[in-house]
Amino acid sequence: MTRRGFLVSLVVGLVAGATGGLFTTGRAASGSLSAELMNLLSPKERQVLALRARGWNNAQISHELLLSPFAVSVFVQNGLEKLKMHSRLEAS
Repeated sequence: MTRRGFLVSLVVGLVAGATGGLFTTGRAASGSLSAELMNLLSPKERQVLALRARGWNNAQISHELLLSPFAVSVFVQNGLEKLKMHSRLEAS
């Protein structure tokens, strides 16, 4: 699975995980890899990255979540670093 595909799966799983279910990536049938990655991200990083994965830009996210555009940028950057992504393009 590519990193982009994995991030999309992760974000979809995080959103679905909010209802109580974990997803698997194919690499770890037990879901342990996804659980480890979920624990790396703060709740706000998950929320911001989920909106980025849906195609929202930083201005839209800052308006929706009542954050400054700089704060959104920091959440995106920190989340990408934790997921070992090198750029926003790789994550979108």
